[in-house]
Amino acid sequence: MQRARTSAVIVPALIVLGLSARQAPAQDHTVADPVIRAITEEGTERSRLESMARALLDSIGPRLAGTPEYDAAARWVADRYREWGIEVRMDSVGTWRGWEQGFTHVDLIAPRRRTLEAIPMAYSPGTDGIVEGPVVTIPASLAEEEVE
Repeated sequence: MQRARTSAVIVPALIVLGLSARQAPAQDHTVADPVIRAITEEGTERSRLESMARALLDSIGPRLAGTPEYDAAARWVADRYREWGIEVRMDSVGTWRGWEQGFTHVDLIAPRRRTLEAIPMAYSPGTDGIVEGPVVTIPASLAEEEVE
């Protein structure tokens, strides 16, 4: 499914969220620059990071390009910017193929039958029915990969 997507202002929103993150209590910012002091005060005294992250991560959910959740996140961020008096423009930035995780079931069938926990990688294609194949071990780290 191909459809035009709007450019989300998610990266700037995350920057705003990051700037408003709470500072560790042990940090002491005795900076003369009033802009730095204002940013620090905003983040430590009026942070909205938790509530905003909860809305994006828990309510809207995964935001892969080409999905309804991506569009919902872009609209959500644009609405927040408008509430704050920031001018918003949603631009079309291309055509994206959407992807949504469907039903996944994986069984080990030999030497004994056992259901395995599995999650497909985003944008991986589906299969037309049952697929059998050898076990593939994915290294836990690059160091492990280099040893083998």
